[in-house]
Amino acid sequence: MKTRYPLVFAPLLLLVTMGSTDCESFETVTVPATDTSPPITMDGVWWDDEYKILKSSSSADAIVYHLANDESVIAISSAIDSGGLQRLTMSWDQSWTCCNTGPTNCTDFFTANYPPAYSEWQTASPGQSVSNGIWYGVEAKKPGVGYPDCPGGRFPTKYQFRWWTRGENFHGGTTIGKTHKILWP
Repeated sequence: MKTRYPLVFAPLLLLVTMGSTDCESFETVTVPATDTSPPITMDGVWWDDEYKILKSSSSADAIVYHLANDESVIAISSAIDSGGLQRLTMSWDQSWTCCNTGPTNCTDFFTANYPPAYSEWQTASPGQSVSNGIWYGVEAKKPGVGYPDCPGGRFPTKYQFRWWTRGENFHGGTTIGKTHKILWP
């Protein structure tokens, strides 16, 4: 049984319509003259109006989420800083194996996102108002049979999506979260 978390972030569609700093958990803050505390990363697996799992940079372990056979989820990267978050960077890669009729007739595939990382940011100076957080999400799902995922009539036998988050505040304080995984089977 997977633990359910209440919806904290708006759906990924809202990123396009509202922006990456709009979230019911974020608030408007004033950029301070100094900020000695680094941001906190909050990463999760989200789908169907709820978090399937959620972890912060202070969590002892990383996320490992196992996809159901035809499940599709969104890997969420976010960071929060009490003095405002300047930049959020999400990096990810994917790998999968496709086979014909047996384990000796398999091909491994790997893709890194291009560009190597995706960043969202906001600009401000001390004394100006900004959001204390930024988020971004990427869909993760099992590869399909046939082109382009498994060419030549091969079928998928395993899949891995990895991602990690970097948050930076307006005074250079940074936090890099753990490397999380979404796996199938």
